Amino acid sequence: MKTIANEYEKYITKQTKINDTSQTIYTFENDYQVSVLAVCNTSLFNLMIIQHEIKDILLNLTREQLIEKLEEVKNYA
Repeated sequence: MKTIANEYEKYITKQTKINDTSQTIYTFENDYQVSVLAVCNTSLFNLMIIQHEIKDILLNLTREQLIEKLEEVKNYA
């Protein structure tokens, strides 16, 4: 599966593409999920953190910010 950062490829559980928007869902061992939407015609991303309910939504993240957030969520206790 295609991912923004290769080190997170093993956590991808679903990928969807609708028109120009792609969504990737990452599921981590700590029971958190992250839904990432690529913002059309930009190099920005929207991210939603989920654990049984929506915990946080972050908009217009750069690739670097997205990778930092994926790492942070992966390490939640």
